[in-house]
Amino acid sequence: MTVLSENATDGEIRLVGSNFTFEGRVEIYHNKEWGTICDDGWGVEETNVVCHQLGYMNGAQYWYGNAKFKKGHGKIWLDDVSCYGNESALIECLNIGWNGHNCRHYEDVGVVCQPKGECTSLSIMSK
Repeated sequence: MTVLSENATDGEIRLVGSNFTFEGRVEIYHNKEWGTICDDGWGVEETNVVCHQLGYMNGAQYWYGNAKFKKGHGKIWLDDVSCYGNESALIECLNIGWNGHNCRHYEDVGVVCQPKGECTSLSIMSK
């Protein structure tokens, strides 16, 4: 299913699949279509870049692989993303190129950003 978004630009990201704006499956916009990102090699640096790009300046709280926020559909745009952590946008990080991947949607990455105005200690969340 192709989801068009007239206001989005290439490299824009969003979090979906949660009731909270600060967490969810990471999706990235490219070629007029939203797609997911594979969890291969994903860590705190990549999560911090996502959170900062979305305006959560306190950075990452946690990240999940294995489609914690439900499997996406459509394109898997990025895989093997590798950030230093100081990039201003996820598309500035190294990766194997748009639509280059060896993944399935059960490997979609999800993140939890530190909510705005919250302290930096991790909170206990029920599963």
